Amino acid sequence: MALILVGCTASPNLHQLELDASPPNLESLALPRTYFSGASTPAVLRLKARLESLGATQDQPPAALEIHIEARSNAPQTLSVGAAQTGPPAWIGIRETDEGLAFRVLYAPNGLDDAERATLEQVLLELMQETTAGPPNGDPAG
Repeated sequence: MALILVGCTASPNLHQLELDASPPNLESLALPRTYFSGASTPAVLRLKARLESLGATQDQPPAALEIHIEARSNAPQTLSVGAAQTGPPAWIGIRETDEGLAFRVLYAPNGLDDAERATLEQVLLELMQETTAGPPNGDPAG
């Protein structure tokens, strides 16, 4: 299933690139990504429990990530894990590895814009404190 999603999301949204005056960030198109937690911090354990309560497993990532960004507000950007009525902008899966817990982000075919992607990745990095990104073209062997 992940390979199908990769095929749908690896190509850029041409319409979006035409409207975007800035050069595209080709690195951000390398999907999916896997984030490894350096340790089982309370934040990581809360995220794991929340995803599992929504049915996330090692093989299936059914937990939708909704990202709420209000550009005109000084309020902090928020990330909520739950069902998205119009379809999820992104999916996240969770699995156990030899290196510890791994959270894999799979973007939906409609993708995320650069601000949403940056917010999602920053929140995950902050939640896990010390992380390393997996290979850009998939999970590490194992």
